[in-house]
Amino acid sequence: MRDAAFMGFLLALLNRNKAKIEIIYAEQISEMGKPRVFEFKFLTEYVNIIDFFFVLKSFNEFVKIPYSDTEDLLYLKLKDFSESLLSNQILKCTTKYPDLKNELISRQNSDLYFLKNEISEVLNDIEFFENISKKERYEVYYKISKFLYNKNYFLNTSNFLIEALHMYFFKYLKKYIISKNSLEPNYEVLQLCLNFINQGTLNDKNYEIKPPCDYFIELNSAVFMQLADFRRKIGEIRHELSHISTKNISLKSELKILLGDFENLVLKEDILSNLVEIVDEERVKDFTSYHLEKFATQVRNKTLTKNIKTDTVKNKLLDFYNGKLSKTDECYDLFKTNNKSKILALNLKNKELYFNPNLKE
Repeated sequence: MRDAAFMGFLLALLNRNKAKIEIIYAEQISEMGKPRVFEFKFLTEYVNIIDFFFVLKSFNEFVKIPYSDTEDLLYLKLKDFSESLLSNQILKCTTKYPDLKNELISRQNSDLYFLKNEISEVLNDIEFFENISKKERYEVYYKISKFLYNKNYFLNTSNFLIEALHMYFFKYLKKYIISKNSLEPNYEVLQLCLNFINQGTLNDKNYEIKPPCDYFIELNSAVFMQLADFRRKIGEIRHELSHISTKNISLKSELKILLGDFENLVLKEDILSNLVEIVDEERVKDFTSYHLEKFATQVRNKTLTKNIKTDTVKNKLLDFYNGKLSKTDECYDLFKTNNKSKILALNLKNKELYFNPNLKE
């Protein structure tokens, strides 16, 4: 940040004394072997190049533009874009990007040719705004998050990464949301999506999530739990960045890991793209058997543990969940081997196994 302040100071000094600064070059005009004669040429236009060197360097390193009283069009466009980006006005950046890009290229090929490398750096840095309307919003937010991370704006990085994840949830859950009004990814809707991933919450006062099958949450619980844990980690980092941190960890390193995790889970695996929407019999039996076995282990019932693995028990459970088996002692009898397993039987009779997998005594 000291470099940014120094660049700002130099640019302000140049602007303040621009009328007094003259660059003079002595060019030899006499022929070889004759007395040397020089012609003095004024190169005042190079002051403008020096100005823009500091402006571009500051944007490349800090996204900030030093103050100048110039009315130069490129300077004004860069300054406006910088302020919009750092104040999270992404729609404004999207609108202004094409003009800024064209102005940069135009000046790169004319009076700022000597700064072509610095201009190319700026163009490469903000290239993710190219055709941005054709990209998913969560992908755009991730790109911005990564961009800000490289500029050491870590709190902004965590904010955009969280917004990116919420937009990703919305992409795949919106088809299940029932709304009286047109569905937009506003705060209320995104919060419902987050609560659904975290807790299986199905509604709030204005919106409702209608899962495609009775056991949708349970059948996809592994995916939801993984995403909920990922969201929790980003939230913890953002909390540490927003307050005086008491943890002896490198927040920059942690953020780098989370950016990589987002790229793998969302952009590469697209983990929500294969949600299970149909109750497959084998999947139901396996899921049920898993939780029954877990319960039997907890209550230390070896007979129950052994019986759970048999097809007879699995098929009866499937019939029970499909409504083919009445809530009679036929279900209860499967597990009434001792007092502890009677609790399981009662839960089964009330169809609570799926919605309360961690059964308690």
